[in-house]
Amino acid sequence: MQYTSFDRLVKCRYDFQPTIEREKLLYTFIAPRDKKSFNRFISKAGEQPTFSLYAVLNSNDLVEKILQKYFQLNIELDIYIASKDSVSNLILLDLLETFILKNNIDFNLADYVDKVESKSKK
Repeated sequence: MQYTSFDRLVKCRYDFQPTIEREKLLYTFIAPRDKKSFNRFISKAGEQPTFSLYAVLNSNDLVEKILQKYFQLNIELDIYIASKDSVSNLILLDLLETFILKNNIDFNLADYVDKVESKSKK
């Protein structure tokens, strides 16, 4: 699913959060969809001073600052779901869309996609 608005992704993250099982230490974060850009993003997130990787990824403000500083404005973004344990800050599980499908979760991602209206010919 392609998203075109950072603000819509933030709203989706916020609305999905109550469905996450707290005991599994799951969390969501926004990052580039492309694998190369994703890896670069995680590297930049890990370089942030005085913050753990989890703290950076869990902060919409910090994520947005990294995206604005190091990536093109039109980069395709998505929401990922990950797990945080006592040893690691990031155990990547899946794209949120895939996680929802695999776990049969009732959550409509289509509500968060920017709709592009088609222009009718006159």
